[in-house]
Amino acid sequence: MNNVRDIQSIITETIKLVESEELEFKSIANAVELFHNKDDIYSGIQYASVNGSLSVTALGIKQTRALRTWFRVFKKHHPALKNVQEIKEKYTAEFLTKAQNYHIPVFLVRNDVMKDIRDKKFTKEERLTLYIRNNCGTFLKYIGYDPYPEIVVNIDKRTIKQYPNKFKVYKGYKRTGFNIKFSANVKLPRILRIGQSTSLGYGAVSWID
Repeated sequence: MNNVRDIQSIITETIKLVESEELEFKSIANAVELFHNKDDIYSGIQYASVNGSLSVTALGIKQTRALRTWFRVFKKHHPALKNVQEIKEKYTAEFLTKAQNYHIPVFLVRNDVMKDIRDKKFTKEERLTLYIRNNCGTFLKYIGYDPYPEIVVNIDKRTIKQYPNKFKVYKGYKRTGFNIKFSANVKLPRILRIGQSTSLGYGAVSWID
C-alpha cells in the first residue's frame, strides 16, 4: 500500500464492512460517519501507510470504541491475520511553562493559506505559525478542552522546507506540503496529526526530545 489511491480503497472497504455488519456496530451511534470523518471538526479516525502496512488511528472515546469493534469484525473475516501491533496513548491536555519542540515531515495546508502567502498578506513563517496554532486549537476543541489558554507557537523560518511538488489527496485534488519544525506551549499527543488530509495519514506530529 503505497499511495493515496490505496488508502482511499482501504477507507471504502472499511466503510463497506461497517455497513454490512450493522448489528456489530449497533451500540455505536453513526458508526459509518465516524469512519468517514463526516461532520467532525477533526478527523478522529485516520488511515496511513507505514512501511507498506496499514495503520489506523483513533482519537476520542467513540472513535476508539468504533475502531476496536471494526478490528474485531475484521479479524473474523481474516482469521489468518498476523503481525498486528497495537499502540495505546492516554492523553490529557497540558499547557507547558517550557515549550515542547515538534516535527511534521509532511504538513499539508489549504489553498487559501498559500494564497495569503503569495499575496504577501503574511510572511510564510507568520501564516504557517497561525495555521499550526489554529489546528492545535481545533484539536483541543475536538477533545472537549475549550476554552483553553493562549496557544503560543514558534517556527524557526530556517527550518521551513516547502516540497516542490504538491501532494495528491481526495478526488484528484492536490495540496502544498511543508517539512516543518516548531515549538508550542501545549503538550500534544504522540499520535496526533494536524493540517490537511490527516485522515489520509498526512501531518503526523513527532516530538523532538
